[in-house]
Amino acid sequence: GTALGGGVVTVAAGTGGALTLSTTTADALGISVSNVEIDVPEKTGGLTTAASASGTATTVASIGVGSYDATNGIAIGDTLNFVFTYDGVEYEASHRFTSVPADAAAFRTILETAVEAAVPVGGGAALGDGEIVVTNTVGALSFATVATGTAKTLALSSIGTVPKVLADHTGGLVAAVSVVSVAGLAQTISLASAVSTDPTKIRDGVTYTYNLDGVGGYTARLNELSDLLSTTMNFSATSDADTNADLADFAASSVSWLQDTRKAALSESEYKTTLLEETQKTLSNETGINMDEQLTKLIEIERSYQASSKLISTIDEMLETLLNSI
Repeated sequence: GTALGGGVVTVAAGTGGALTLSTTTADALGISVSNVEIDVPEKTGGLTTAASASGTATTVASIGVGSYDATNGIAIGDTLNFVFTYDGVEYEASHRFTSVPADAAAFRTILETAVEAAVPVGGGAALGDGEIVVTNTVGALSFATVATGTAKTLALSSIGTVPKVLADHTGGLVAAVSVVSVAGLAQTISLASAVSTDPTKIRDGVTYTYNLDGVGGYTARLNELSDLLSTTMNFSATSDADTNADLADFAASSVSWLQDTRKAALSESEYKTTLLEETQKTLSNETGINMDEQLTKLIEIERSYQASSKLISTIDEMLETLLNSI
């Protein structure tokens, strides 16, 4: 978007250097401020110059790091970070200062310890000792490979120190910024000051006077607004309503679209409800007990029993008659 520009918010200096942001408009506007701080770049890690290596690995016996400077602003709690490549493997090293190194010899020890504890970027075991030593010649520090009879690739890059607490850098302010919460929209609704002094502005508008002659019963502006309501205008095609209509017709087409959408949603809901009920009924018929069917089978079994009993009784009578006749 566009810049805020001048004449909207001013900064005032009060008693004792206290600073305040204020709106300059006649109407009250919500204003708040937060996250005021200074962007602190990495320091040079205790070196007067950046690392002499460009970061490209080359086969060398040693590589210069820089000269130690005890006055460059290392503080307790700062963290030293750097990346180096050794024998084709990229390592990450770090050290958190618990005290400020007194001289280049003390800083050399810190660097060497950090190198030995460095781990590959992709993960793995620490480099350990016996691979790289840090030398100190009149304050100038260098990484050197331990002689093994085989040349090793060596490079150094991204050496620097991160301050302990970045939040301490508050943009030059001695205290945290006081935050004024933005009021809710309903709370900000009010009559413009111009309307309060001249109620006719409700009709004419606060920034323009339509009734220049102050004629009583002035209706031209109201008629103009009424005519605009019936003026055809273009609307977005994404609204699914009329794209070329007056305001009343557009509102009617919007209501019609809403009714059609509601009807389609209701029809879909009723269809799915019916489908669910029929599915549940079919499932019940397949897996449940049909009482009508079970009652029919019970009557059939009862009648079969009665018929079998009658048959047995008849045969018994026949046998008895036969035996008596003999």
